[in-house]
Amino acid sequence: MPGLEAIVWNGIFVPAGTPASVVERLHRELVRAYNAPEVREQLRAGGSYAAADTPEEFAAFVRSEKEKWGRLSREAGIKAQ
Repeated sequence: MPGLEAIVWNGIFVPAGTPASVVERLHRELVRAYNAPEVREQLRAGGSYAAADTPEEFAAFVRSEKEKWGRLSREAGIKAQ
């Protein structure tokens, strides 16, 4: 499909309704961990990196991926079995 980009990504999710203060603290601690030299090197050695987007940026990314792959599935007639 022209213009389609597929990447492998992962993220950390919390249950809906998790208090914002908990999300903020978890995000802060994860960014701190991802920025540790040994973690950065381990990720780099595996061909990865940590984007460390804000929770809002990550939510927007997940929504865009859902829309992209949903549209692709509909256009290609892919059905779950």
